[in-house]
Amino acid sequence: MTETIANNEARLRAQFAQAMLGKAVVLDRMGKTDEARAAYDAVIQRFRSDPEPRIRQQVTEALYALYLMQRQESESAGLVTLTK
Repeated sequence: MTETIANNEARLRAQFAQAMLGKAVVLDRMGKTDEARAAYDAVIQRFRSDPEPRIRQQVTEALYALYLMQRQESESAGLVTLTK
């Protein structure tokens, strides 16, 4: 029974992490960059030490999304500098 409870808890944590990540993705697509960044950070901070593989995947996706946002901002900043 304890194993079933642990499995259910892991499943619920994974669903919650996925929902939080989904919120971040939607905010990003809406152009709400600051809110999206905060939502990605929330996924990372809340679940960064969770051992569940499904949750680790959500954390990895949040980290990658932040990387892409930073890269896009850096490239945009570089383009602005080149056009001045």
